Amino acid sequence: MKKYKFLIFILAMFIVLCNMAACGKIRYNAELYDGASDWINEDFVSENLVRISPYDDYPTSLTFIVTGEEEYNRIFKENIDELKVDFDKQMIIVYTFRTVSHRKAELYSLNIKDDALKITYKEEEKYGVGDASRPYQRWFAVKLDKTTITSVLFEKKVN
Repeated sequence: MKKYKFLIFILAMFIVLCNMAACGKIRYNAELYDGASDWINEDFVSENLVRISPYDDYPTSLTFIVTGEEEYNRIFKENIDELKVDFDKQMIIVYTFRTVSHRKAELYSLNIKDDALKITYKEEEKYGVGDASRPYQRWFAVKLDKTTITSVLFEKKVN
């Protein structure tokens, strides 16, 4: 009887360890580019403003699914070495939103359900540091394996 309990315990620990090892990997080879603001064409920025103050009529955020070279050239400036994309195999999600935070962001999770992509990101934690600013428009670019998604939802992970 003790042998069976020990064997079950070892198997349970093995399963837990395997699950923990898989948790850290972001699916679809996704990479978040936090500093994408510098890469966006000025004309595209002025055409796609977000609400900075409560009195603006602009949306609070905008998301763009980039699956081809033409869309890419309309949104991004030329010669961005960090953002080379093979559109036969990859795509880019561009997200802009209003924020007061300048903290570094990174991908937390990425899930697809019924052709809808949910991207969760988290910002680095700093305690006792006042780093807020007046509201501004921030841009993210997420490069990932090409999928058949039709909508995207960005969500900030709250600690």
